Amino acid sequence: MVTSGMSWPWCMNCCHKAFVSTDRAATPEVLEALHRSGQLSPAAFARALSLSCASPSAQRWRRLLDWLLLGLGVTLLLVGVVLLVAFNWAALPAFVKLGLVAALITSAAFGAWHFDLSTLPGRLSLTGAAVLIGPLLAIYGQTYQTGADPWQLFLAWAALGALWAVISNFAPLQLIELVLVDVTFALFWEQVGSPEDSWRSTEATMTLVLGGLQLLAWAGAELGAHRGLDWLQGRWLHRLLAVATLGLFGATCAPVVVGSSSEHPAEYVGLLALIALLVAMFAYFTQVKRDLFMVAAALAAAMSLITFSFGRVLLEHHVDVGEVFVLGVFIITEVGSAAWLLRGLHRRWEGSR
Repeated sequence: MVTSGMSWPWCMNCCHKAFVSTDRAATPEVLEALHRSGQLSPAAFARALSLSCASPSAQRWRRLLDWLLLGLGVTLLLVGVVLLVAFNWAALPAFVKLGLVAALITSAAFGAWHFDLSTLPGRLSLTGAAVLIGPLLAIYGQTYQTGADPWQLFLAWAALGALWAVISNFAPLQLIELVLVDVTFALFWEQVGSPEDSWRSTEATMTLVLGGLQLLAWAGAELGAHRGLDWLQGRWLHRLLAVATLGLFGATCAPVVVGSSSEHPAEYVGLLALIALLVAMFAYFTQVKRDLFMVAAALAAAMSLITFSFGRVLLEHHVDVGEVFVLGVFIITEVGSAAWLLRGLHRRWEGSR
């Protein structure tokens, strides 16, 4: 709430100067950064935050609906092309198969140029063109029997779409490119891999490396957002990459935690990496960049790790009602403590605004 000593025009003028100097979207994260740097007074920060978080107008709701329907339409079009070719595979001549997909890629690329990459239709058109590269390569390989392995198909797909992903400044296309890289690596590991007697040939090592790739992508997204890239200001991509990283590191060290006999060096590395990541997440997202979702994700991963470890020790030799009861009380205590901590953080952050 703006105090009586601060006029409304002054508040708006302060916010206007701050955003002109930074040229960034008025997200709560940007407002908080401006407030912490001294460019926004507490009163101006509170008013700007209330304006940026206000309920969207009917026009903005219609715009969101237009975007959702446009995205759904592009997705259904891509799925329809794939199903059309797959269902009529034997009846369609090779030239028709390749020509149909190539024509759609050309049309989508032209649409991206026509609408401009600064608009959502342009970015979705470019995304459609990048996605259709895969079916085109698959049709070519099946028609002329190139003998390429699946990992080579995904590698070519990722390589041909990499430039479009870079120039698009579109998070969904960047995510698709990352998925292609992950699939390429996983297929290469399974089909080529390492000698059977090498510790590098295990799935734990593959999962650990995949977790490292997600961690690098996540760090790049956080760095881009910190440097003011507008297309990385939204938090959904960062949170998705964080969950993927935690899940892959957790899957790597799971045999060590639950006491499996397949313990491996990569599993211990994954455990150390997960613990270090949890500590770093809690410190960074409570002290540097406030993000309650990230803190909750770190707490959930930490509770899973602690619960499985405690349960392993408690139930290692035999299971009876008393031990199960103790484990249940332990889990309830964990969840209650995490909820208390998250509520406390939320109240403290709201009070500091």
